[in-house]
Amino acid sequence: MLFSYSLLAQAYLTISVFYPVVGQHQSSPVAYMPPETALIEDNELGATGLATPNGTFGQLALQLAGHESSQNVSNQTFCQYPVVIFMPGTDTTRFFYSQITSDIASNGYTVVTIDAPYDVDIVQYTDGSFANINLTLRKTPDNTSLAQTAYLAIQTRVDDVSFVLDSLSNISLAISLIPSLPPSGLNTTHTVMFGHSLGGATAFSILDMDERILGGLNMDDNLYGPDLPNGSSKPFMFMGQTITHAIMRMMIRVSHCREDDRI
Repeated sequence: MLFSYSLLAQAYLTISVFYPVVGQHQSSPVAYMPPETALIEDNELGATGLATPNGTFGQLALQLAGHESSQNVSNQTFCQYPVVIFMPGTDTTRFFYSQITSDIASNGYTVVTIDAPYDVDIVQYTDGSFANINLTLRKTPDNTSLAQTAYLAIQTRVDDVSFVLDSLSNISLAISLIPSLPPSGLNTTHTVMFGHSLGGATAFSILDMDERILGGLNMDDNLYGPDLPNGSSKPFMFMGQTITHAIMRMMIRVSHCREDDRI
């Protein structure tokens, strides 16, 4: 629990954890998102004018390894896989990216996806309550105000990521989420982060704000947010359209000029 982008008192974070399993398991279909969230996303999609049948998201399934192993794993070797953090774009639930994150996990990573309450379109909690996007903060009159709102959102997301890493450093909590962990728990001191849109901008901003993040990836977004003028010495990758890359090159040149000015 922590202070949130909603500017209300507190909010709870929700995460999903994808990780490899030891031994051979039969795959089984798992709902892509909770049914209530699926219904809300159906309505959101319809509001955009896309003609999709009702219940589209509710019918989507994710193929994941089942709980029962087809092998005797009594002498299994515990593995500590590298931790990867993911955050979605603004107005977008983390569930939309489950296929991507589960596929990354299948290649030998523990992937933790995080929703930002009141920043993504909908967050559903285990008690059945919801945190809806705070549209008030998005009704900004000009580009300056919009930039300030984006800055606040990214700073809040950076704090969210650090909070999750702090929490996953608790060995008991980590093992309760991933039973196959070694007794030492998760390695939360050497991690990377990637994200889409605002989540990608967050991945860049956090590089020099949390030493546990050693590198990252920005999927289809520009650079804006805290700690940008100084750049970073950590490895970082950008994915985007030609216009995005042109803006990125311009921002990098500006950053280098500022660095030269300081020298």
